[in-house]
Amino acid sequence: MGIHSLTETTLVTATVWAEKRERGTHDSVQERSSIKMGIFDARVVVLALRISQAILAIIVLGLTAYGALSKPFRTHPRICSLTSPDIVANWWSGYWHAMSPSQINFLVFSAVWTILALLYLIVVPWRFSETKIHHKFAILAAECLTMLFWFAGFIALAVFLSDRVCFGHVCSAAKAAAVFAAIEW
Repeated sequence: MGIHSLTETTLVTATVWAEKRERGTHDSVQERSSIKMGIFDARVVVLALRISQAILAIIVLGLTAYGALSKPFRTHPRICSLTSPDIVANWWSGYWHAMSPSQINFLVFSAVWTILALLYLIVVPWRFSETKIHHKFAILAAECLTMLFWFAGFIALAVFLSDRVCFGHVCSAAKAAAVFAAIEW
């Protein structure tokens, strides 16, 4: 199939769609649902990507935010070494008696922002695809802003950790948070 025949096929398809739209017989829901990417439906692939974004955001949030174990469990040495509540953000204030670093706080913000943005990015295209509420540029802006937050967050945390003497499970959690943030980006 040459480029000429491919162009002609595209023009014929565009002409048929334009005629249907003018006559009012354009069934966009049926035609949109028939769009396939190989053997996968495009909506299923996008939903799978959104779910993976949510899982990675929850992992980063869990690694950077305060863990909520009770006091008796913290004193047990085996549990403390595996699941200590002094995860990165809270450890800083307890050990150094200072606020947690802004790089850690920014990754907490990025994870929360992603979860909120995913609500919009999942619900609006699926629920309001036929109305004007579903705006392509708003979705693009939410995607770009979220990508920018993750890029800035993981770079800032990686630079911050490279300048520090890093030790213990808190350091490991911070490094893991930087890695998962890079994957999320």
